[in-house]
Amino acid sequence: MKKYIYPALADKPIIEINARDLTAILIAIWNTKTETANRVLYQIKQVFNWANLMGYCNHNPYEATKTALGNAKSFTSG
Repeated sequence: MKKYIYPALADKPIIEINARDLTAILIAIWNTKTETANRVLYQIKQVFNWANLMGYCNHNPYEATKTALGNAKSFTSG
């Protein structure tokens, strides 16, 4: 998160962060550092779960981001 997500989204309120933002960041490492990308994606899920619980936002872009990255991986592989 510190290396990939925070530099790009540090100034954006969590309520405004969406799957498009996250996909744009993670796509760069999805095929080359898949394990790292998956770890970051899991951390994103946890952060948004907490933010929802605390009332900071009412969405979690984890599933949509995971779907978008999965489609990107199969698209670029074939």
